[in-house]
Amino acid sequence: MGEWATHTPDGRRLHVRREKETWIATCGEASEARNELLDVALIEAIRGDCSVVAHSPQVEYGAWIRAQADRIERDFSGQ
Repeated sequence: MGEWATHTPDGRRLHVRREKETWIATCGEASEARNELLDVALIEAIRGDCSVVAHSPQVEYGAWIRAQADRIERDFSGQ
């Protein structure tokens, strides 16, 4: 099992881990989001944190999530 952590553009802690074929993501105080697709787990985790909706006028979360998913998948494939 690997783990990866960063912060969202608005400063919330985002934590990702992989267990077998499932991505598990948490953001801020939200519950875990689990999905076989990393992008979906990230979106659900970010949306699950009630402090903000997963889209902000200052940040295009869709593009940010896609870039992070690419980065995380590269990091995990190198393990």
